[in-house]
Parts: sequence; C-alpha cells; structure tokens
Amino acid sequence: SEAGVPFDAPDGEPAHLIVLVLTPQEDPSAQLEISADVARRFRDPASIQRILRTTNFTEFLAQVKMLEG
Repeated sequence: SEAGVPFDAPDGEPAHLIVLVLTPQEDPSAQLEISADVARRFRDPASIQRILRTTNFTEFLAQVKMLEG
C-alpha cells in the first residue's frame, strides 16, 4: 500500500507491505515455516524499498525471486 495501512505497529508507522499466508489446516507447522521464510527474505530494508517501488506483479515477482537463496 503506497499510503500505508494503520496496523498498530510498535513503531507507530503504517504498514506498506502486508503478506497473507494461507496454509492447510492439517499442517499447522507450515504457517510457522512460511512466516520464518518471509521474515528472512524481508529483513533487509533496502530489499523492502525495492519491492515497494515495483509497479506491477511481474516486477514484484522478479524482486522477490532475487531475495531467494
């Protein structure tokens, strides 16, 4: 969200990047594993800024793929 979404964050700032994680009900550990992977990929503020500057899904996906590894 370019404008940001109020999300009651500890820093008081609105959230600009929100990740929705959907997992099978019968695999409760999947959500934890995926959340840990998301946290690792998005821990670098410069990476987040590059993602926020994307203008379409193709650019977004390319930036996320650069975070793999």
